[in-house]
Amino acid sequence: MGSSRGAQGSKDQLARHQPALTQLSPAASQAKTPSPELAPLIRILAREEALYSDLLEITSLERAAVVAARLPDLKVAVERKQQVLARLANLEDRRIAWLDSYADNRGIDPTGLTLASIIDASPAPDRDILARLYKGLTRRIDQLKELNHKTRSLLEAILGSIDKSLHYLLCDDSFGQTYRAHGGLQPKLVTSNQLLDRRV
Repeated sequence: MGSSRGAQGSKDQLARHQPALTQLSPAASQAKTPSPELAPLIRILAREEALYSDLLEITSLERAAVVAARLPDLKVAVERKQQVLARLANLEDRRIAWLDSYADNRGIDPTGLTLASIIDASPAPDRDILARLYKGLTRRIDQLKELNHKTRSLLEAILGSIDKSLHYLLCDDSFGQTYRAHGGLQPKLVTSNQLLDRRV
């Protein structure tokens, strides 16, 4: 009996507070709605953040395939990475187009604009959303750079081991380097360093 009354009391308390919570939800949701001008940029950055997360996962799978010498898995990872990079390049074009329009509306030179300067000039709700996206993007890009560096170092070590093995097999002291990492991973990512800077 006591437990039933306690449960009913909890339900009654929840019911009393429910209207207040319902009234607050639309206001909280409205406060996070971006302005029409910055909404396209926010959508682009949110999509880029998601794609960089995908790219980070694919690069991890790529490294695992290299370590395990699973060529079919490596081929799949490389193909998926190319697809994601193509989509990122498309988003980059859209972001540059938005940046040109943003600068034109204000009569300023777009070459000096960065995401940090746009965040600083934005109203509070937009500024909070953009700052969160900025931090998420930079974090994932830093993680991707580190993983790319590790994968590149691993590939270079493998190629160096192949060179040494061939050298001893051929028993030729004049034997030069057989393989070079011509196809090394790009040190630069698709992300524009102009827009994504470090001033926030």
